[in-house]
Amino acid sequence: RELAPAPPGKTYEAWVIEGDKVTRAGLFPGGTRTAFVLTRPVPAGAVVAVTLERAGGVEKPTVKPLFTAKSA
Repeated sequence: RELAPAPPGKTYEAWVIEGDKVTRAGLFPGGTRTAFVLTRPVPAGAVVAVTLERAGGVEKPTVKPLFTAKSA
């Protein structure tokens, strides 16, 4: 909530992290209210992270996550 829209040429990218394994999980533009469906399941104990990446996304995160959440 209240995540600024991604700047021109950028997008937010979600990741599912299980130990050392990092998998792409979706792109979204941001904005005051953003809901989107992850493109892969989130196993118990995995972490969902969000980074700001170049438009179209990347294969692996290039920056530190803006925020993370651990699944129960």
